[in-house]
Formats: sequence, C-alpha cells, structure tokens
Amino acid sequence: MDYNKFNIEEKYDSYKNIKNEEAEKIIFKLSQNETMELDYDSIILKSKMYLKLDKFKEAIECLKKSLSFKQSEEAYDLLSLAYYEISEYKEALNYVNLSFKISEDEFLYNHKAKILEKLKDYEEAFNSYYEGLKFLIHNNKSYGDLEIFGENLERTGNLLKEKLQKRIIRFITEKNCEELYNCYSRLLDIIIKEEENDQYHSFNTANNINYLHLIEIGRQVLLDCGYFLELLNIYKTLYKVECNLEYEDLTYVNKDYIDRKIKELIVETENRTSLQNKEGVYLKVLEEAIAIGNKDFHEYLYEKGAILFKTLKYNGGLEVLRKVIDDSNAKTSIKIKAYQCIIIGLENIGIKGLETYEAYKIEFSNFLKTKVEEVLRDETLTLDEKCNIVLEQCDRALNMNLDNNYWPLKTEEVCLFFGEEYEETPTNQSNFKIIESYNKAIKIYDKLIQFNEYCAHGYYRKGRAIVLVLRILNSSETTTKDSRMVHDLHCYSYSEVIFNLNKAISLNHTNSKYFNLLSRTHFEIGEYDKALTYIDKALTMDEGELYISLNKVFVLIRSHKYTEAIDALLRLSFKNTSIGKVKKTFLPKKDILNFLMGIFNIYPRQDKIYYLMAYYFYYLSDFNYKKALIFINNAIELGDDERFFLLKAKIYMKNGQYKEAIRACEDAITIDDHYDEAYALKEQCSNMIDG
Repeated sequence: MDYNKFNIEEKYDSYKNIKNEEAEKIIFKLSQNETMELDYDSIILKSKMYLKLDKFKEAIECLKKSLSFKQSEEAYDLLSLAYYEISEYKEALNYVNLSFKISEDEFLYNHKAKILEKLKDYEEAFNSYYEGLKFLIHNNKSYGDLEIFGENLERTGNLLKEKLQKRIIRFITEKNCEELYNCYSRLLDIIIKEEENDQYHSFNTANNINYLHLIEIGRQVLLDCGYFLELLNIYKTLYKVECNLEYEDLTYVNKDYIDRKIKELIVETENRTSLQNKEGVYLKVLEEAIAIGNKDFHEYLYEKGAILFKTLKYNGGLEVLRKVIDDSNAKTSIKIKAYQCIIIGLENIGIKGLETYEAYKIEFSNFLKTKVEEVLRDETLTLDEKCNIVLEQCDRALNMNLDNNYWPLKTEEVCLFFGEEYEETPTNQSNFKIIESYNKAIKIYDKLIQFNEYCAHGYYRKGRAIVLVLRILNSSETTTKDSRMVHDLHCYSYSEVIFNLNKAISLNHTNSKYFNLLSRTHFEIGEYDKALTYIDKALTMDEGELYISLNKVFVLIRSHKYTEAIDALLRLSFKNTSIGKVKKTFLPKKDILNFLMGIFNIYPRQDKIYYLMAYYFYYLSDFNYKKALIFINNAIELGDDERFFLLKAKIYMKNGQYKEAIRACEDAITIDDHYDEAYALKEQCSNMIDG
C-alpha cells in the first residue's frame, strides 16, 4: 500500500520530472526578468523550482511574495510543505489551515494529520484522518484510497488509546474526576470513530483496549465525586459504540450490559442523594435516563413521579405517573407501583384530594380485577406462578382497602381454589413432591385464616390437607428417606387436625363434611367411640349421604360391633341414598365385602348376609349383574322377605330386564300387598316397556 500517495507534493507534481540543472536555469531566467518578478505565476513557478532544489527558505520567501498578489490555495499548500520540510511544524499547520478556508481535499487532510503527528498532537491528527476518510467516502473515492486513511486512523487511534489508558489509571489513583471523565469521553469518541470505519483498516488485537474494565475501575471514583450525570453520559456513549460493533463483539458490550449499568447508576444516585437533593441531582439523572428510552424507560418514569410525590409536587407527580398507567407497553408491575404511589400520595393530601383519591382506588381495583382474571385464564403459566401472582394482587387489594365488597370474597375464593388444586396433585410423583404440594395448600389455607379468622372452611381445608400429609407419612409405602425429606418441610400431628376441625365446627356447626373429617381423624388414631359420635352428628345433618353412612359402618366394624354394623348396612340398603358432599370412605369399599364374607358363618341370619352381598354388587361397587343375582337368589331361598324380592327387581331393572323385574315386584307385593315401593317400581318398569 502506497502510504505516500497523498503527500502534498503529489498534488503539485508538475515540477517533479524536472532535473536540478533545468530548475536552476529556470530560476536564473526568472530572476533576470524584472517583469516576471512581479507576475504571480512566475513567482509560484520559481518557488516550485526552489522546492525541487530543496532550497526551502528561498521557496518560502517567494511564496510569501506571491501572497501579496493573490491568496491562493496553491501558495498556502506549498508554504505549508516548505515549513514542514524545515521542521517548522506550527507554521506548516498555520498555512494548511489557511488553505482549508479556500477548499478541501484528501491531500490537505493527510498533510495536516502528518503535521499534527510531528507536533505530537495525536488526537487532532486522528481527527484529521477521520475527517479525510469521511471526505473520501462522500466523494466516492476508491477502496484503496479509503484504506490508506483507515490504516492511519487505526495507527493514530492506537497511540491515543495507549496514552489515554495510562492517563485514566493515573487520574483514578489521583481521584481527579474532571480529567478522568474527559479521558473517558475522548477514549470512547476514538473507539466510536474507529468502529464506524472498521472496514477500512485491519484489526490488531494486541492494541485492543479493555475500555469496559477501565470504566468499571474508575466508576467508584466518579460516584464518590458526585459525577452522576457524567457517568450516565459515558454509558450513553456506549450505546453509540454498541451500534457500530460487529456481531461477534456484542458479547463484549451489548444493550443489556449498558442497561444494567445505567440501572445500577440510578440506584447509586438515589442512595447517595438526600431527599432535599433528589429534586435536583437525582431528578436530572432520571430525566437523562428517561430520554435514552431503553427497556427500563417506564421504571425511570415511575421513579421520577415517585420523587415528585415525595417532594410534595403532587400535580407533577400525578402527570408523570399517569403516563406510566396509560402506556400500553408498560409492565403490569410498574403500573401497580404507579397506582400505589398515586393513592398513597393523594391520601397524604387529605380532604383536598379526596375525590381523585377515591377515583384512583376504584380504577386501581378494576385494574387488579382484570389482571387477576387474565392470570387465571392464562394456560401458559404454571400453578405456582398463577398462585403467587393472584394471591399477591389479592394481598395488595386487601392492604389498600380496595373494594371491600369484592376483594375479601375473591381472596377466599382463590385461596380455596388454589388449595384444592395443590391437594389434587398427581399421585405418580414421589412422596416428597406430593407432600410438598400439600404443604403449599396448607400455607394457602393459613393465609386465608389470617385475613379471615372466621372462615370455617379455611380451618376445615387446612385440617384436611394435614390429614393427607399424615396419611402418606403413616403409609407402609413411605421409605425412611421420604420421611427424612418430608421432615425438613414441616412436621404435623393429628392434634393439629382436630384443633382446626373443632375451630371450623365452632364457626359453622351445620356442615356434615366437618364432622365426617373429624370422625375420620379419631378413626385413624383408634379413638372409635369419638369417631362414632362425630359420624352420627354428620348423619343427623344429612342421613341420605351414602359415603357418610358407609363410614359409620367402617367405624362399627373397627369397634368390633358387628351386629350393629350389619344393622347399619341393612338400614342403608332400605334407603334411597346418593353421593353428596363427602366423596371418600374411611376404608376401601371392598372391605365391606370382606367383612360380610368373614362374618357369614357366625351370623345367625345368613339370608341377610346374602342379601347384603347382593346389595354390595348392585349398588356399593361397580354393578355386577351375575353376582348380584346369584346372591339375592341365595337370600330368597333362605328367607321369605319382600325386601329381597324388591332388590331382585332392582337388579333386573338395572340390567334392562323389565318383565323379570315386574314379576319380582309382584312376588314382593304378594308377601306385602301394601308395599308402596314395589308398586312404584312395577309401574316404572311397565312404562319402560310401553315407552
């Protein structure tokens, strides 16, 4: 690459091919002619011949004389060259600057930069190469020409960066903040100009300066001096650097990095300024950060509004925070903070802001309602995410007394909903994971009880969740490892269950589920008398519930009251029961069949045992027509009872055999002609046949 291409003498190369002897002759002839001595062109020609002969002082004298006739770019250029050659660089710089006032070209930019390098003013030399490069680009010069300036730009840039790096380290040590900031600004300006034109020069990693590290080590010094705005300007300049970086360099400095640094600066500024000074320094820094418009724009806007409220400038604060609320791009969390700041600020005003205060409370409440419903409908969120977000918003609404007719009820509703969701965790997980879910449910119920100590269902649900935990812990399938892991979560006892259920019953003694679960708790710890007492109370509220009735049977069986258990089963078979609020039995239903088979040979009325076995396969378990029919026929063979025939009719009817069902009903009526239920079932079967 020809780095001498743009030397100033190349611009005026008409005298380069003249030999020295010829140059002397021309000078002699011009000196002998007095007329030519007064002609501008002749003087310029004479000065060029002096330059050819390296007689620079004589050339300078001629060129200065030419200026008395005409101030030309050519004269200034040649004067600058002559002074350059005799090392009078300040004069050379003066004349090249005069030449720039007349016109500009790549030769002038290159020549000026060389002069400045001789004067060791590398910063101005760098800028001259930079401006020259821009001139070439604007005038569509060849890539080769651009590359010459690009390489010189990089070379002087590296010299400058090395010098600036040394000065930065020195000023950090000296804590000279003003000079330190100036050095940072100059360093980043050089880097930007280099990156803008990196396609026109090679990249030497040996000369690469870790400018981010340099900024980081001087950051604390600038902060200690209160140079908050100056440091922010440095980070703003980094955005310009990032815009010009190649893709692979973005791992070194990128927008996320700069955004994070600005955020840290905002925090530092807030921490280092008192409330009195926040209105000045901190607000200025915030306004500058807001003007950047990065991803934290709304957060800085909120901070500005909050500071205005703290400094009692309510109208200004309200205006700023309203912008946050009305911006559809602002995050929900920022809008919530804005609403809270407005409401708390207006509350401090008192009666003057009462109307606006109430309006904002209503608006905020409606906003939270919308967001809660959106979260509940969002299928992309996990149960944990939904629960945390919704309960947080409910807490917020309750703490700020927003719409007391809505939020207490909504909080109770979502607590019960999420608690139920955690209780219904998939059983194909480890015991630890299952109990972890139950624990989450318990914590939710605790939250419900805390905000509403009169919520009976909260105590009931908490007791139920603890039972689920204890049942797993007491299971034969639970390993020692499971127990140890669970122990780290929380240890529960049946006494806690009983306490919570008694609390629930004291608040609401009309719910059969509460008594059923309390009965089950005593059942599981072997207190069968208490279990029987509470299950009887549950049945007094709703004796038509199948599972509660079966639970009583299980209590009687465990109490070894077998005759009473048989009687309870018989009474149950005669009723029209339904599955109500209680969905589970204390023991598996098949244990009833096992009980009946075990007691068959010792119970005096085997016909009743057969009848109950038939009833089991007809109603208590999944319907099994063949087994139910076999057992009811066995019962009929041993005992002549109209209820046996009625059950047989029901079995036939359930299997779709209506004629056989009618005959069985007639057999029952034959035994008891006032058997209304048999008449009704017969009519129902007849209708099925006719229909």
